[in-house]
Amino acid sequence: MMVFDTTLNNLFIWNGTAWTSVPDSGDSTDTQVIFNDNGVLVGDAGLVYNKTTDALTVAGNVILSTSGKGIDFSATPGIGTSELLADYEEGIWTPSLATDNVDFTSVSYIERNGQYTKVGRLVTFCGTIYTNGVVIGAASGNVTITGLPFQQGVGINGVLCYTTAVWGSDSPTTGQVDNYRILLLKRPTTLGIATGTQLLAISDVGTGGANNFLRFNGQYYV
Repeated sequence: MMVFDTTLNNLFIWNGTAWTSVPDSGDSTDTQVIFNDNGVLVGDAGLVYNKTTDALTVAGNVILSTSGKGIDFSATPGIGTSELLADYEEGIWTPSLATDNVDFTSVSYIERNGQYTKVGRLVTFCGTIYTNGVVIGAASGNVTITGLPFQQGVGINGVLCYTTAVWGSDSPTTGQVDNYRILLLKRPTTLGIATGTQLLAISDVGTGGANNFLRFNGQYYV
């Protein structure tokens, strides 16, 4: 237990038998409290509050033990609906070539990988797929990439396909996040002129070895 005495302007701790005044770090003008890495209130500082600069210094990580809590920026209010930064995460995900209806019989890969960073509600991601054989089978619907790490929420999203090669009839140029997947889009041409955007069809998928190379990135809100 700790108690701060406003009359004596000092912090006291209960050691089990008596109240003990918290020693300072040798700098009586700046430092009010020092905790070391073992929880002892002397020695190597793990947490320091400087009353002159009004700054808290932490030697290790700050761990939030309750979900939904975070850093509250409401002291500098803006026009948004929330100023609480309650989540940060980064990691990897595995993209898979699929459809939005009956899936391919099988897909083998030369390469497939993905990375993501989530800050608050915003997810930024990138990925690569490169297939080494696709068995179409009874597949139906439109071509997608599945495996995104979070379900899409309300907000603008988009996918940029910036490297494509060795597809079938057409190759993807953009995409749209739909829940945990990406709907791949193409820009078909008529007489060499782009004629709008369409969903990528199963007939656009190459079935041989070393086909369907795609690098992409995008963002969406959860």
